[in-house]
Amino acid sequence: MKQLRMILMLLACSIAFTGCFEMVEEVNHNSKSGTGNYKFVMDMSGMKMMFEMAAAMDTTGQMNMDTLSALSKEFVTKVDGLSGISNIEEISDLENFKFGVSFDYKSLAALNVAAGQLFEDGQISSGGGETFFKGKKKKFERLDAKGFNGMMDQMMGGMGGGEAEEMEMASQFLKDVSYTMIYTFDKKVKKMSNPQATLSGDKKTVTLKYFMFDEERGGANGTVENIIKLKGGWF
Repeated sequence: MKQLRMILMLLACSIAFTGCFEMVEEVNHNSKSGTGNYKFVMDMSGMKMMFEMAAAMDTTGQMNMDTLSALSKEFVTKVDGLSGISNIEEISDLENFKFGVSFDYKSLAALNVAAGQLFEDGQISSGGGETFFKGKKKKFERLDAKGFNGMMDQMMGGMGGGEAEEMEMASQFLKDVSYTMIYTFDKKVKKMSNPQATLSGDKKTVTLKYFMFDEERGGANGTVENIIKLKGGWF
């Protein structure tokens, strides 16, 4: 994702101000019908002050709100017209610096195709056939379809590479960058496979926060994968 790499470059330049940057994946899933709503948001609220300062000093006119809004538009373009995807909404919250997309899906198969497009470089294609989500009536799985650690390495490479010492320093400043997954179901959750996941008080929402560049809270020592079993099943 070219826009995402640009944002990470911007993030690396903001280390004097903040290391806060979060990607949020939300799924509201109906286990009976297999339908639901998916939302992907990049929360850059911690970068707002830095961006505004950079825009004020920019003489080229390239640092502006249109640059960030283009990110949301790119997300919409990637999923627009896909079979089984409807009610697509662009999320472009300039006040809170949150950008992304939301849509309904009629099956996990349709969601997998859409997710494949969101996390793929370049223009819309026929899809790579990756499986991000699997499920039955009482079971929901989040898989690491593209190899999350590998994807982070590619992003760092997109920031220009550099000496090992420089890359290590960048990783230290980026250690609070996170990918948060929030899954809400129509039934109560019985069991979760990922030990880092937490369950809400009503036992219907699972939250997992994966820190992409911090080995103690994620990185190569963690995973986004999670098998969620719902109550009342036969498994």
